[in-house]
Amino acid sequence: MCDFGAVGVDSGAERTLLLVAGKCYLSNFVAFPLKDAAAKVERAGQHASSLFNADWRSRGLTQINWETNTHQLLWRLPYAVPFLKSATSKGREMVVGGLFPPSPLTNPPPVELIAQVNNQPKLVCYDWEITQARLASWRIMFQLFAMITGKSQLSTNNAGLPCLLAAEPKLGNTVTEIAANSPAEWSLVRKSHIGFTGVELVALAVWLESTNFPKLGFELPLNRPLRPASMLPSPPANAATKPPDN
Repeated sequence: MCDFGAVGVDSGAERTLLLVAGKCYLSNFVAFPLKDAAAKVERAGQHASSLFNADWRSRGLTQINWETNTHQLLWRLPYAVPFLKSATSKGREMVVGGLFPPSPLTNPPPVELIAQVNNQPKLVCYDWEITQARLASWRIMFQLFAMITGKSQLSTNNAGLPCLLAAEPKLGNTVTEIAANSPAEWSLVRKSHIGFTGVELVALAVWLESTNFPKLGFELPLNRPLRPASMLPSPPANAATKPPDN
């Protein structure tokens, strides 16, 4: 949760809330207050397709439509349907979005989590996650969007993906707090098993495997299947079979 109003930043959305439904790795949602939300979301949909290049349009990846019956903006992708819609909470207009339309849930967020945020007046941003679950979620999402966009995916033929899979079950809670101690000083505190969140671990693995490493980039090399030993080239017939005598 990020509270921009606490530091006097006029973003149009004083507080942004990110939520994840624990039973579904891909159920990620965002919510923030916005005046005249329905009209602005509809207007955004009218211009959204123009943001994509010809390659995306030729592959049918720019199907963004305003649904008048449900008052929501749907982006129809293979395997995913990102959405934005207007909503109200205690008389306040909001925008809600996610990768998939939400399923009905009745359980509210933990009371302790809400108290942790509301009881710290200097808090600018608070993030809490179970990194084991979030690493799995971001790993799957990266592979999904690489598939949709025709990019290379993380592969077990390289070190990055096996490292993520090995680390995943060993990770627990990660808590990140950013506080505005004064107009000129912010502090960041993180408590974690490994020092990184799930999305940071995936980004780190992709960067280390990227074609432009160590420069910043996330373009992975083309996936090349490993050849079995029977397909490896044979040594020359006259090759030495033992070390030469001294």
